[in-house]
Amino acid sequence: MDKSKETFVEWFHARYDGISMPPEDRALLFSNQWAAWQASRSSIEIDIKQRPFFLVKADACPTDHYMAGLRDAKEDIRSAGIKVKGE
Repeated sequence: MDKSKETFVEWFHARYDGISMPPEDRALLFSNQWAAWQASRSSIEIDIKQRPFFLVKADACPTDHYMAGLRDAKEDIRSAGIKVKGE
C-alpha cells in the first residue's frame, strides 16, 4: 500500500469508525471517499528541475551524489501519491 492510501485509511478509520452503519454502506462510503481523495491529489504536481552544475566545490557535492538525492526526492514524492512534473 502506498503512503497516500495508508494516510487515507488512517483518516477514514479515525473519522468513521465511531459511526454505526451497515457494512455495504461503509464499503460504498470508503470507495467514494477514496475516489475523492485520489481526485483531490491528482492535480498536484511537483516540478523538480535538474540542475547540471553546482555553486559548490566538486569534492563537496559530487554530481553522482546530487543525482542520487534528486532521484530519492522524486521517489519520496511519488510514494506520497503526488506526481513529479514531466513523468
